[in-house]
Parts: sequence; C-alpha cells; structure tokens
Amino acid sequence: NVGLTKFDKDKDKFSTALVGLCTAVTFVVSAVYYAFHNQWNVFFGMSTALCILMFVHMFVKSPYLFWMARERYEYRYKIVLIGTLILAIGTPVLALLSMPLFEDNSYAVIVSKITIEAALGIPAIYIILKKSKAVYDKFYWKYGLKNNIPLVPYYLSQIILNHSDRLVINNLCGSAQAGIYSVAYSAAMLLTVINTAINNSVIPWKFKKLKNNDTTGIHSVTFSLMALVMAMNAVLIALAPEAMTIMASREYHDAIWIIPPVACSAYLLFVSQQFINIEFFYEENKFAAYSSIGIAALNLGLNYIFVDAFGYIAAGYTTLFCYLVFTAAHYIAMKRVCRKHLGGANIWHAKYILLMTIGFLSFSGLMLLCYNGFIVRYAVVLIIMIIAVIKRKSIMALLKKRK
Repeated sequence: NVGLTKFDKDKDKFSTALVGLCTAVTFVVSAVYYAFHNQWNVFFGMSTALCILMFVHMFVKSPYLFWMARERYEYRYKIVLIGTLILAIGTPVLALLSMPLFEDNSYAVIVSKITIEAALGIPAIYIILKKSKAVYDKFYWKYGLKNNIPLVPYYLSQIILNHSDRLVINNLCGSAQAGIYSVAYSAAMLLTVINTAINNSVIPWKFKKLKNNDTTGIHSVTFSLMALVMAMNAVLIALAPEAMTIMASREYHDAIWIIPPVACSAYLLFVSQQFINIEFFYEENKFAAYSSIGIAALNLGLNYIFVDAFGYIAAGYTTLFCYLVFTAAHYIAMKRVCRKHLGGANIWHAKYILLMTIGFLSFSGLMLLCYNGFIVRYAVVLIIMIIAVIKRKSIMALLKKRK
C-alpha cells in the first residue's frame, strides 16, 4: 500500500515488479532448501512433501495478495469481498470433500488451501502481467528489499508473540491446559480477521491523505473504527460463556476466563496498527522490528514467571500487558515520526483513545464478575445492538467515507 501510494503514476509496473521480486525470492529460498532438504527437514521437523507444499503456497499466494492490495487501493471492495469469501468458504468445503483421498487430514487442508489460492492467484498473475510485463525493475526491486527486509524480524516476532504463551503453558502446566488456552485464544483472536480487514480497507485512504500532507479526518474516522472494533470485542467478552458452550465441550469451559484479556489484546493490536501504519508510510520501519523483538522477549519472560506462579490463565494477562506496552511504544514512535515528517501535526487525540481503552478494560473486568449470571451480560449486548441499529446509517457512512 505504501508503494502503490508513492508510485501511483506507475502502479502497474510497480505491482508487476514486486510480484517478480517475491517469485524470485521464493525460488531462491526453495532452491536453498532443496539443496539441503534432508538437513532442513530435521531442523524444522517437517517432511519434504510438506515443505514443497509450503513453497507452492508461497508461489501462488503473493500474486493473490498483490492483486487484493491493488483492488483495495482502487476501492473495489466488492471484488475483495468475493475473493475473501471464496477463500474462507471454499477451503474448508474442499478440505472436507478431499479428506478421503489423504491418509493425513492435515494434508487435505493444506492442499485445499493451495488449490483455492491457486484458483485466485493464477488469474491474478494474468491480470497483473496484462497491465505490465516488467517483472524485473532494478529500482523497484531495490525499494522492495530495502523496506521489507527490516520487517522480517517484526513479523517473526509477531508469530512468537502469538504462540509462545501456549508453548510455555504446555511446558509448565501440561498439554491439557495448553489445549484449553488455545481454544480461548483462538475464539478471542477470531475477531482479528475482521479487525485486519477493517485496517486494510482504511489504509489506502489514510496513505493518500498523508501523501498530500493532509491529516484532517484521520482521527475522527480511525477513532470511530476503534470504537467499532471495541464494540465487537465487547460482545464477544459478554457472551464468552455461551461462545465456549457452542465452540467446545464442557471440559474447556474454564477457557471463558481467558477470553477477556485476549479480546482486549486484539483491540489493542488494532489500535497499535493505526500508529504502525504511520511509521510504515514514512518508511520508519526499524522501530517496529526492534519493539516487536522486545515485546516478544518480554512476553516469553513474563509467561515463565507468572504461569509458573499462578497457572495457565496468567498467560492471558501477560499477553494483555505486553500489548499495552506495545501500543504505548508505537504511539510514542508515531509521535516522533510526525514531528520528523509532518511538522509535529497531532493526528490523534491521545486522551480520547486512552479514555476509551481504560473504559474497555474496566468493562472487561466487570464482565468477569458477571460470568456466573447472565442478566447484566445480556443487557450489555442488547444495549450495543440497539445502539448499532440506531447508528446503522452513521456506521455505513463511516465505512463508505474512506472514498
């Protein structure tokens, strides 16, 4: 999105060059793997077939992602929605139908995902190459490598942050508690799919305004989207006991106590991403990498201390604390970027975001006290639904305002 905004006069060539770069990098990495595949298989604990499928997935995924990014940039959200639905519905359906063909069901899921993405990615390659055939461009390849290599530690740290708590719980408490935590974490983080979609949809609008040094409206639109994300997470927190009854068997019921802190973490991840977007636009990527490494290390350390002392539920609260630190750190970094590139322009009013966050955390604590009953929780959900109906026109106008 940054590149599409900065090179909007040459979007076709830029997109084709970046697809060419991703394909070249994937080819080089796969060649290195294949040359020493036995050693890599032992290191990763994966079979050759699984690793090859992983590289095939990478080959077909990148054109699809670039095509989707371009469609979002052009505000063609209907196409984005159709592609997302095909992927979301087609993958599990095809996996269920193909399971009798595989001895290991996991292969059915992986092959099905690759097949659906190939069905979307191959036409995407045709569309991209039809507009420009410049798969190699020295300037754009250099630009892509320069701005994305520093982000590799950032994304790796995000993976560690999302999985280290379950590994620590499994090590200290056992696989049963790790399973309970995983169910709760998966349920709470389910909304991150929607959060990510909302964030991705607003990025092109935000970047175009920043390109013109225009920050008006960014706070109001983004703050409203933060409130929307908060409301969705609030409903999940209020209905956590019911959600667990539907999603898992009775032995996983204790997972309800983990959903509130993890759902709050999902909200904070969305808030922090708004600050990170500013850093990314001005290509101030190093802090994102350093902070993510630091937060991942902090989360790992806190998990070993508090899970050992208080049990597996503590992991949800160490994750929440780490995301609080992560969000605050990126707000400070974003302010520094604004001073450097925007003359100190105040994009967001921090006190409003802080008050909303404190209110949401307090609400989550209150819901924990009400999990043994249902009147207060159902009343909260009803109030949110009534407000959503009353404000439905404003919500729809907000989603359309990005154009």
